[in-house]
Amino acid sequence: MDTRNKTARERAEEAKRWKKAAELALDQLEWCVNYLYRTQKPTLAKQLEQNRAHIRTQLQSIAQDADP
Repeated sequence: MDTRNKTARERAEEAKRWKKAAELALDQLEWCVNYLYRTQKPTLAKQLEQNRAHIRTQLQSIAQDADP
């Protein structure tokens, strides 16, 4: 379906799906970070943790901008 033809409700539902997908991806990254720490790979874990934190910050900023 063309984005221009979607109703407000359809757009809101799609936004909720994207938000949920982003949250799940960040949860998976957190699991990876913990795994890397447990397997004695702190350098990789720290870098991935920093990347995850940056992504979360960016997503929160986008969400705040979207709120009226």
